[in-house]
Amino acid sequence: MASDNEWISASDALEMVEGRLGGRAIAKDTLAEMLRDGKLRARAAEAWGADHVDMNASWESATGEPADHDPEEEVQSDFRQSVRWADDVDSWIWPESFFIVTISLKPREFIYYKGVSFFKDDLEQPANPETLTKSSPTKGGRRTDFYRWEAFWLEVIQIARDGNLVPGQIRSQAALREDIIAAMGDNALSEDSIKEPVRRIWNRFCEL
Repeated sequence: MASDNEWISASDALEMVEGRLGGRAIAKDTLAEMLRDGKLRARAAEAWGADHVDMNASWESATGEPADHDPEEEVQSDFRQSVRWADDVDSWIWPESFFIVTISLKPREFIYYKGVSFFKDDLEQPANPETLTKSSPTKGGRRTDFYRWEAFWLEVIQIARDGNLVPGQIRSQAALREDIIAAMGDNALSEDSIKEPVRRIWNRFCEL
């Protein structure tokens, strides 16, 4: 069995790969898919069974019963049981490494996972989207551009979901561009290339 120093918290894992993958939003999706596909080994410090979901409630106040759980046991296969995968992933609290899996809707059954960690070596698998062009060359770097623009729009969606794409939340178009570029990490588009879409986003959603 792998030693503790070969594991990394889910929150730290996200920070570790987000620059390489083109931003936080696409990194979350990539790690979630790896987890569901069994390509990312995971374990959790605690597991808790419940019959309702309240991710805003404290862990201690969650209703249900502690699951029969060994903190050194790998749990990645449990995520395949999810019967509403997209909703589950949306509810995960990455900064706290706090995940949930819906295992049944009738009756309603959920499992909370607290202190989720990933096996470090598995985190070498997610490829920088730009490296995909090496095996699938296209004219003019179109595949690279596709992944970069996909990452751009995912970051815009994430900003909107965080409640920041509204008047008064971001001080200027330049600040919005800076936020998106920073979130995209190593695969960021140039500031000039995103000026026009950011201008349209700003005029529609952010202008006072």
